[in-house]
Amino acid sequence: MNRGSHHHHDNSVTAVTVLSSCMMVLALCASASAAIVFEFTGNLRLDEGRHGQPRPVSVSTDATTGEIVVSDAAGSALHVMHPAGGARFVTGMIAGLSSPSDAALTADGGFVFLDSNSEQARTIRRLDLVGEPVSYLAVSPVAGWRPDHLTLSADGHFLTLDNTSGLLVKHDHQSGEVLWSRSLWSNTGAETVCGRPAVSPDGSIYIPLSQDHRILVLTADGRPDGSFGTLGTTPGKFSFPVDVAFGPLGTVMVLDRMRHVILVFDQEHQFITEYGRMGASPGAFYHPASLAYASGRVYVAQGFEGRVQVYDVFSTDAINRGR
Repeated sequence: MNRGSHHHHDNSVTAVTVLSSCMMVLALCASASAAIVFEFTGNLRLDEGRHGQPRPVSVSTDATTGEIVVSDAAGSALHVMHPAGGARFVTGMIAGLSSPSDAALTADGGFVFLDSNSEQARTIRRLDLVGEPVSYLAVSPVAGWRPDHLTLSADGHFLTLDNTSGLLVKHDHQSGEVLWSRSLWSNTGAETVCGRPAVSPDGSIYIPLSQDHRILVLTADGRPDGSFGTLGTTPGKFSFPVDVAFGPLGTVMVLDRMRHVILVFDQEHQFITEYGRMGASPGAFYHPASLAYASGRVYVAQGFEGRVQVYDVFSTDAINRGR
């Protein structure tokens, strides 16, 4: 993706600050010889000088380019980080952002995100590849629609989730028309806290039901397809899951905000192990908010700490084959 001379670039500073490394080997299963390795490599270098300490509330990755987009609630900005380091882009005043939350990079090189519109209602907005507003009107599926989370579907359209109405909605990425909507719970009007929808490689939709301490699984068209997880504070249990990412060997990684860990499951949703602990040191989390994976790396956004941690993630099978 060519982001051109209109972007704010800083080639003298790498995108990742390399701190001390720490590594934890996670057993893939008791009988298997393979394992998953998490190796801490540093923090993304967000634009601290411009807005003071950033407050990253979401992180997403582009599966094709490996680029990362971070929503900065404190700076009312979107940061684009290149995985190889050495360049970055931050939205400027021309973008007209007020309080951006979930954001993603679109297939045409632009941005899609949730923010306030001219009526101060939250909706889907778009920017082009140089950070200027794109005309886009997301049709409201119901009166009072106010999406809390956003991600891209497997075919590039936009998925949003409204905690209050319980609506999961798919909007056409060009016309803004509603392609379908699904009501996920019956207690309409009573906000149910949940995390951001995540789309698996096969198109299935995973939704962290934070208050229910489980992960809801839907088909690509939003139909129920099971769930997994139970309440607890011991390994393999959920306290407050907020995000999901899909890692190497078909693993499903779940970020738990209150337990301060990443839980790792296999393709059948059987628990493998978990990584992390509460704290501010490398390899530790403090109420993490969002999780993303691309090109062998995991990114963990932590708003309270003002940082996005970066981990290389790989299997011991890959290590052994490289010898």
